[in-house]
Amino acid sequence: MVLAGLSAAALAPVALAAAGVTLVGAAEVGVGALAGLGTNILSEMIVRGVDRWRGATGDLPSVEEVERELAAGIEKVLERGDEQAVQLREEIAAVLARAGAAEAALTQALELGEQRLYAYLITAFAEVEQDFAEFAFLLTGLEDAAVDIQRTLRHQDAEHRRLSAQMTIIRDEVTAIRAQTRPRRGKNTANAGKASPRWIGECPYPGLVTFNEDDSEIFHGRGAASAKLTATLAERLDGPGMLVVTGPSGAGKSSLLRAGLLHRVARGLMPGVPEAAHWPRLVMTPTADPLTELAVHLAAIAGLDAAELADTLATDPDCAPLVMRQAVIRHLSEHGRSVQQPERARLVVVVDQFEEIFTLRANTTGPLYPDQPGGTATGGDGDERREAFMSVLHAAAHTPAGPDGSPAGLVVLGVRGDFWDRCAAYPQLQDALEAGPFTIRPMEEPQLRQAITGPARAAGLHLEGGLAELILDELRAHGPMVAGTAPQIEEGVLPLLAQAMRAAWEKREGDRLTRHGYDDGGGIAHAVQISAEAVYAGLTSAQRGLARQVMQRMTVVLPDGQCVRRPVTRDELHASLAPEQVLQVDALVEAFIQRRLMVSGEGTAGLAHDVLLTAWPRLRTWLAEDQADRIMHSQVLQDADKWGLHGRDPSFLYRGSRLEDAQSAAERWRADPGRYPHWPHPMPSTPS
Repeated sequence: MVLAGLSAAALAPVALAAAGVTLVGAAEVGVGALAGLGTNILSEMIVRGVDRWRGATGDLPSVEEVERELAAGIEKVLERGDEQAVQLREEIAAVLARAGAAEAALTQALELGEQRLYAYLITAFAEVEQDFAEFAFLLTGLEDAAVDIQRTLRHQDAEHRRLSAQMTIIRDEVTAIRAQTRPRRGKNTANAGKASPRWIGECPYPGLVTFNEDDSEIFHGRGAASAKLTATLAERLDGPGMLVVTGPSGAGKSSLLRAGLLHRVARGLMPGVPEAAHWPRLVMTPTADPLTELAVHLAAIAGLDAAELADTLATDPDCAPLVMRQAVIRHLSEHGRSVQQPERARLVVVVDQFEEIFTLRANTTGPLYPDQPGGTATGGDGDERREAFMSVLHAAAHTPAGPDGSPAGLVVLGVRGDFWDRCAAYPQLQDALEAGPFTIRPMEEPQLRQAITGPARAAGLHLEGGLAELILDELRAHGPMVAGTAPQIEEGVLPLLAQAMRAAWEKREGDRLTRHGYDDGGGIAHAVQISAEAVYAGLTSAQRGLARQVMQRMTVVLPDGQCVRRPVTRDELHASLAPEQVLQVDALVEAFIQRRLMVSGEGTAGLAHDVLLTAWPRLRTWLAEDQADRIMHSQVLQDADKWGLHGRDPSFLYRGSRLEDAQSAAERWRADPGRYPHWPHPMPSTPS
């Protein structure tokens, strides 16, 4: 229990002082607080401990040993929840308040230079306040101390200014936690200070699905990162308004963008720009046709026809700032909003999963080159529309559109770190890349603990004693260990944690998440596999026969051998199927959606997260069996693009054995257009 640990850390020096150790600093204050307040339970606990320590060996124990014993004794009393427990809480609160525990803790963290302690203090104090209302002074003390420290640093050098910025983040995080925390102060003593559920949804853990803007109540562990990201975006208001957010797959980019950044902007927490709460926000993923997808969202805000806007942007990307300016003015007017400086208002554009620009292609059912009837040029029109999309984003972030010459858009791109080099190939992104990305770091132990316990508290759930530590131990086993630093979560493990917690919730006992339920659900290592196999086992034999084909259509293998997921249309899923098979495919997709292993959009469906590709052995085997063929398929499509982009220059054509291998593979691809949806395809080969 956090409260027991905090109390023991504060009272251990007091206990040693009572045993005859010279008093210094906090110990003097603590003993004075005990004497002045006339505490009973704490005093008795300390006296008994001193007698026991002296009687055992005659030597005094270490501070760490005293802390452990005090924590165990305090936790034992508090867990009873009876009248004595209430009295003990009151005594602890009085002692910690008198001793200035919050201020002392922050000052010590500052002196040690341990920034990760800041996040731990916020997490610990918030957890104690949420459980027991009488400890609200801890967060307040932390915030007040941050303000005082900031005042003393205000006019000092660059290093002190950096610390001042850290104090701002602490204050923002405390403010955000306060907004989420609504303790119930009932008249019944036994229930006083217990938290009321704030989350009215079903499961507070999303599994493999992304947190959204409305999920802020259950989005925990990324408070500091959210504050830093919001502050970084605010800095882009004074220059080119584009920010690239990057990190490995599974780092939580999508959730940070939606439940972190957008939620803070909507609450007016963008530093220096509280009016941003009223600005319009556009959130999208590129899909196979990013320009049309952007036009659909933008047209809805600006009150325009989406098809016409898509055509306009395709031919004249530079008109995008004026359209976005119109969207901003219309949005503010419709919502009865006005700001003191309307020219500052921007359209906030978030393009999540930006890597889809490189992994998806326009879906076509006919020939792919313009000289074939009904065709679309993969090497021409498709790339031209992608270039136009890039140009629209660049114009939105750079071209003056407001009365003061400010751009119309504030653009945020969320992209996987392993696609960074591909982004660098586009001049439209050059300024944003040179300005520096916002890189999402792996979560450390305090944030991980908050991600585990925070959603449960919000939903009125309780974790069985030792469950959080069990999960953290498992995470430590997965993460890299660096001497002198806190254990870090391994890249890609975050979605596994979310799925493991969801599985534990499904096997909960009343309002308790138990160790047994967590183990039964598979834990970090096996939760995804167990959930996916449970869905597969529940399918009919006909549906199981189609499952492999569906999964393969929802993935693509890049020329470098990397397998990634891709959303597919229902038409793609139904291609080459008999009517009765169409119904079976829809049923199996719905079964996976119900377990949040797949997601659906407007006429599309796809795997919920890339982690499925490796964490589910059955799917991993399916994909590996035909990987070589799919790599060749992807390579041919890429080479065909280059051939088209270079005016079908003969030097780009296949010859010899390479041509023979590709032609042989093409026969297989033509036989399965559902699995290889961009075939038939003209081969980049020499004329006969």
